[in-house]
Amino acid sequence: MEQTPGLTSAHMQQILASRPRLHIFVTLADGQYISPEVTHFLPKDFIDLDPASNSLKPWKCESSHKVFSAKIMGIPRPDITLSFYGLPQLQRGVYERLARLTHLEQLDLGHDDRDFGSEDLFVVDVNGKYVYGDPHYQYDCLEMGPKNGLGILEGLRELRELSVMRNA
Repeated sequence: MEQTPGLTSAHMQQILASRPRLHIFVTLADGQYISPEVTHFLPKDFIDLDPASNSLKPWKCESSHKVFSAKIMGIPRPDITLSFYGLPQLQRGVYERLARLTHLEQLDLGHDDRDFGSEDLFVVDVNGKYVYGDPHYQYDCLEMGPKNGLGILEGLRELRELSVMRNA
């Protein structure tokens, strides 16, 4: 589903939640191709909480899924920046969702599509102030570190490939 116009985050969540034999889910383009049309998840759809219990809703593909390759945007890096999308605990929720894909063999995240030609990049820091950001650094992505929940993925025993291209 690379660059599928009109496919929303909610549509992708519905696909993953309702397909019990889904093995492969790919929305990222291969290689170095960067496009603003890259289909992406928003954290609220990817985490998909049951409002009554405040726990993750089960997805039918959880026990069959082998390849997940998608961009998840709007995740504030608690060590760097604030975001208008939500709170830092989104990091943990995304890790918990990924950990439920128990037979995952390949996990591809990231694919930053910012304009790398831009000299000016301003971000909101943890104190709520605009500061100049490094144009080679990703500020709106899943932080791949143990303090933010990476350890939650330790149960993915079949994971053979992890790609976090332009997710640093």
